Amino acid sequence: VGRYRRERDLYEKLAREVHDRCRRIMHNNAIRATYQWRYKDVDRLADKIERKRTKFVAEGKAEPQNLDEWFIHLTDLAAVRIMTYEESDRIKATNQIVSAFTGIGGTKDPEPDPRNEVDANAGRFYRATHLLVTLDREEIKETPLDNLEGIPCEIQICS
Repeated sequence: VGRYRRERDLYEKLAREVHDRCRRIMHNNAIRATYQWRYKDVDRLADKIERKRTKFVAEGKAEPQNLDEWFIHLTDLAAVRIMTYEESDRIKATNQIVSAFTGIGGTKDPEPDPRNEVDANAGRFYRATHLLVTLDREEIKETPLDNLEGIPCEIQICS
């Protein structure tokens, strides 16, 4: 949490940049949507770390041993939400976003993670596509964004 508190401005800068790029992409492709961006609240991060620790124990997995390992598991420190007006635009938006960003570890395209958690009896109707993206290294090299290289941002596309 202390490291995140010191580096929080990086996550704010990343979320804002990804948000701005997503807005331009949607505008240029005539996809009507609304947008939100955020960087993780420090108190919520502490809660998330405790939940992850509990999960590691429950699954019999070793807990990360250092800060760098922990940050690999904390992928939503910067996040953008795109809410399309039409469900059919969610797929179009996802395709445009995939082609505009780099995946984790510098892979060419981010891998979409569709989540359809519909349970009418429980009143849950969650449909979204999640992506973990990074900014292309060559694109941000020697710019004010070059300190964001390799830092993931989660994009959630829903309708």
